[in-house]
Amino acid sequence: MKKFITYVSMQPQGNLEKIHYEPGDELEIRTDHDVCFPVSILVDNYAKEDDSVEVICLKEIDNPDVERNFQCLKEEVSELLGGRNVDCRYYELYISPEEKIDTHLATFAHLIEHIDDEDEIYACATYGTKPIPIIELMALDYAYRVKKNVTIGNIVYGKVDRRNEKKAAKLYDITALFFMSQIVGHLAEQNVPDPKAQICRFLGLEDEE
Repeated sequence: MKKFITYVSMQPQGNLEKIHYEPGDELEIRTDHDVCFPVSILVDNYAKEDDSVEVICLKEIDNPDVERNFQCLKEEVSELLGGRNVDCRYYELYISPEEKIDTHLATFAHLIEHIDDEDEIYACATYGTKPIPIIELMALDYAYRVKKNVTIGNIVYGKVDRRNEKKAAKLYDITALFFMSQIVGHLAEQNVPDPKAQICRFLGLEDEE
């Protein structure tokens, strides 16, 4: 199944606005519609006719702003999928507002429990507290290494430039960072001589030393 992971924004009423995200140079997807949630763009691009998909929503518990924004997300996705025969379901993963290690590890555990063999995973790292993207990438790393035939699709980050009256936004593909982590892990496991040089060659960079 195609699964899309996102954190539901905690922005207060009136602050969460639809905006047009321009795709970064490395991201070949449609961004025809203004959205509040970049994950909606992923669903719009990768949910095909007759697909069954699931949006995994990380949500701070007992937060009215989150609940309101969650409804906004569902309405937004429904609008984008209008006219397509797509069975879109939502899984709500509630998170304590306490930024404790036990909370983060519990979030990680619940995420990996909800990723199955053969899944095709997409993720958005735009919203959430600073540990959230780390937890998401940890869960993807586990699924990719341990589950059977899990595919990692796009991992994106939406950046909004608020310096001008007319806000500008870009959607960046950060999937390469995930696979870079896989390469580093592989080099370490294989005890490759001079792994830094290997990484520099892979990235097309000159080793400064």
